[in-house]
Amino acid sequence: MGVNATLNAARLGLAASQFAIDVTSSNVTNVNTPGYVRQRPDFQADGAIDVGAKSFQVGVDIPQIQRIYDRYLESQIVDSKMEVGYSTTARDYLQRVEGLFNEANGGGINDLLGKFWASWQDLNGNPQGSAERTVVLSAAEDLAARFREFSGDLTSVAMDAREEIGATVTDINSDIEKIAELNGEIMAQGKDNGDANLLLDERAKLLTSVAEKIGINYIEDSGGNIDIYLTDGNSLVYGGSARQLEMVGDDIRIKGTTELVTAGITKGKLGAMLDVRDRLVPGYLDSLNTLAEGIVNAVNDQHTKGYTANGEVAGNFFAPVGAQATAARNMTVSTEISANPGMIAASATVDGDGDNARTIGALSNLLTMLPDDSHQTIYGSRSFTVDAGGVDTGNPITAATALNDLYGLTNFGVDDKIFINGTLRNGQTLAPKSYSYADGGTVGDLLTAIQGAFDGDVTATVNASGQIILTDNQAGGVSLISLSLADSPLNTWGTFSGNSAAASTMNGYYGALTAQVGQDVSTAISSKDHRDIIMNQLDEKWQSASGVSIDEEMMNLIKYQMGYNAAGRLVTVANELMDTLINLGK
Repeated sequence: MGVNATLNAARLGLAASQFAIDVTSSNVTNVNTPGYVRQRPDFQADGAIDVGAKSFQVGVDIPQIQRIYDRYLESQIVDSKMEVGYSTTARDYLQRVEGLFNEANGGGINDLLGKFWASWQDLNGNPQGSAERTVVLSAAEDLAARFREFSGDLTSVAMDAREEIGATVTDINSDIEKIAELNGEIMAQGKDNGDANLLLDERAKLLTSVAEKIGINYIEDSGGNIDIYLTDGNSLVYGGSARQLEMVGDDIRIKGTTELVTAGITKGKLGAMLDVRDRLVPGYLDSLNTLAEGIVNAVNDQHTKGYTANGEVAGNFFAPVGAQATAARNMTVSTEISANPGMIAASATVDGDGDNARTIGALSNLLTMLPDDSHQTIYGSRSFTVDAGGVDTGNPITAATALNDLYGLTNFGVDDKIFINGTLRNGQTLAPKSYSYADGGTVGDLLTAIQGAFDGDVTATVNASGQIILTDNQAGGVSLISLSLADSPLNTWGTFSGNSAAASTMNGYYGALTAQVGQDVSTAISSKDHRDIIMNQLDEKWQSASGVSIDEEMMNLIKYQMGYNAAGRLVTVANELMDTLINLGK
């Protein structure tokens, strides 16, 4: 190894050490850059050894810059981001809903229900009192207004989720387009020599951003491409190409296709917003509408049995709400009552007693609400409306409606029967009773037969909407009633389903709804906290594996500086050797 070889080795050493110091400087300056992955110079020996010729020339080279990362850990982070995105978004929306049901400062539905029932009891004490009638009207209007307000507020939450869904879809499209572009650039530069390290960092950030918004799976191929798929298998990114999402009404599909992917989106922010829009808020609204409908029907049914201050037969107290799906939104006091509180039916007779007011006030203590789809109403698979030539006209039935006019009950002979079956809450099954169908039979006759079948434990009535209402009169009342056609016992005409042991008062029903909202919020908060803990643990592992450690970088700087100094000293030695050789030749 000659002096020239020594100088060449020194040159390579100086260059390599300088380059290593530059890499370390990049790490130090990006210590606080989110998503920056630590880089490390890969030193490799470079040169040749020829022992026979007494030739020994070995230098150093840095052919690539290593990106220090753990692929498995990055996959865990992507999975965790999906869960964090869902839990955070669900918590935020549910806390908004919880605020609507906050009864801490009064003025909520539970408080207003109490005032509404109490106003009827006060009216019972003075049935002709103008002040008491005005209080009933005011309490009813406040209650109805709060139902409408709650319905509007819940609908607003769902609409906000709908708008944010659209914005999030736009953000996802932007991210996947950038990922597809980065795939092409990384492939062009090559991912293994260090030229594409910063591009890989940017792509990793975008990948976690997409995962936070929507549930995905991804595959990294040997060439450096990342292919991204929805959890249902639909491709979003394949190499340098991206397939965008688009909104179609309330659904999401792959743009340019007919592939709807809404049902398969269950993770990330988008999954939470879809859950809020399509399941959680509609569920709360359904319960609110059920309660509003229950109050309106129960009060109206009793109110129409009473008499006004002038001794006239009373009409509805509340205006009919129409479809159950909009009951809370449409809940109002009837215009007749609003215009003249004297039309309130406080009396059960023309004598001006307050018995009807007392009965309406007592509705607060009746078990009239069931936590299932039947809501203590028989509709089953049949519509209880008047039939006209085999066509459902939609006209509500009354107790006077002939049975052979009921839609769905046709081709009955004189001797046909309707079976009445029931099960007591203690599990005892009643022996089947039957009601003989005959010409001239009415719905009222059937209601009487139902009440007789259960020895007065059940009261059967028809409300203003044409629904048959069954109410338990005893603590040990029925839990199931079914009405079947005699010629086909399996052909159920209508059912009163649901365990009446789970029945509740109207205030209790609202309390259960509030408790459910509280439970949902608590679950969302717990899930968010749990996911945050896991995410923090993964972040710490990532920081340890891929993040920049200032202490480590300072040690590397010292090491590379010493290497640079040593290579510089080697230049000095080579220079001294050259001087010695020159002097020998003189």
